[in-house]
This record gives sequence, structure tokens and C-alpha cells, in this order.
Amino acid sequence: MAKAKIEKEQEPAATEASPKKGGKLGIILLAAGVGVVLLLGGAGISYFLLKGQIAAMVKPAPPAAEAGGEAKAPGAAEGEKKAETFIGSLFELEPMVVNLEQSKGKRYLKVKMSFELNKEAVQEEIKARLPQLRDAILLMLSSKSFQDVSTVEGKLALRDALLTRINGLLTTGFIKRIYFEEFVVQ
Repeated sequence: MAKAKIEKEQEPAATEASPKKGGKLGIILLAAGVGVVLLLGGAGISYFLLKGQIAAMVKPAPPAAEAGGEAKAPGAAEGEKKAETFIGSLFELEPMVVNLEQSKGKRYLKVKMSFELNKEAVQEEIKARLPQLRDAILLMLSSKSFQDVSTVEGKLALRDALLTRINGLLTTGFIKRIYFEEFVVQ
């Protein structure tokens, strides 16, 4: 028994002589510290890399006075912006269906479009010349192949060609834009 008592006294002395190094708390604190350093480093690098793009996105304040010394009216800038985004009156055409060139009747194109007009008077001229305009559109559409109209670039080229052809027929004004509302190639 005396031996057992001596062994019990020696065990706590052995554990006190070699204390634990680190432990779970130390590992957690170290990992948190490394995480914070990485987070701040990434934020700093991102700021310096994107600084030019951020500056481009932020618009400078408009000047209080122009070079002539006169101040702009508060609604002047808004009026200029509205003029740029103003959509003229629209003229909607009925859908058209044509056979595509070189398809031997196997491929067809269905198109529904609207014209944005520069002034109201053009609408009356379009109504009066509708058969002539539809004929020009149908001839141009049927002269296109599937390869011509299957890509975005082809559709944009077709829109430009139609715009040029139709404006060549109008006398009281012109069409500003053509909008394809439906464009189905089968």
C-alpha cells in the first residue's frame, strides 16, 4: 500500500513537470488569425486591381456652371437624357412567312416586325404604300438562305438591309429602327 501511495504522488508531479503545449484553443486562434490576414490581403489586392473600374462606374458630379458662366437649368440634363431614350411612334406590320432561298420549300422564315418612325406623318405614308413596302420586304427575305439568317450577325445585317431598302421608298420621313418581334426559322 505504501508503494501505491508513492506512485499516486509521483503521477501528478510528472504531469506538472511537462505542461501541454498549444492545445485546441491555440490551434483555433492560429487558424482565425491566418484567416483574417488572408481576408484582408484579398480585399486589399482586389481594391487596387479594380480601382480604375470602380472610378469609371462612379459618374462625376455635373459642373455648376458651363464655360460661358451660365448655370444649366435643373431639368436640362434630364431633357437631354429623355431625348436620347425617346422611342418614336411605332408601326406594327402583320407577320410574314416566306420560303428561304435554296431550301426547295423545306425551310421557311416567319417574321413579325415593327418600325420606329421619326415622325407621325410617316405612318400615313406607310399605310398608303403598304403593298409596295411588303413586296420589297418579302423579296428581300426570300432572297436569304438559312445560313444568312441563322446567326445574330445575319439578323443584324438583314435588319440594316431592310432599313436601307424601306427608307429608300419613303419620302415624308424615315424609319429610325426596325424591331423584330418574332423571328422563326423552321
